[in-house]
Amino acid sequence: SEQKRLYGSARTGMKERDLVLVEAVGASREAAILRQHLGIAEGGFAAVLVGKDGGAKLRSAAPIPAARLFETVDEMPMRRDEMRRNPG
Repeated sequence: SEQKRLYGSARTGMKERDLVLVEAVGASREAAILRQHLGIAEGGFAAVLVGKDGGAKLRSAAPIPAARLFETVDEMPMRRDEMRRNPG
């Protein structure tokens, strides 16, 4: 997928921010449950940034560029605290 390709070139940033790409594709029970939880219609596309608290933090009907994703994560209070504790 386009979203997967975008993140493939941003692995270092994904790892630094403890991000994992999960795809809810197909008819498996797990995919259906995830789509239902996030309000995504079967066969539809949505990119959703889910926080560690399980809530949707950013939602898009198109793939989210890695820079936008990182910017959003870096503005979160938990991430700011982490960056202060571990500069560099």
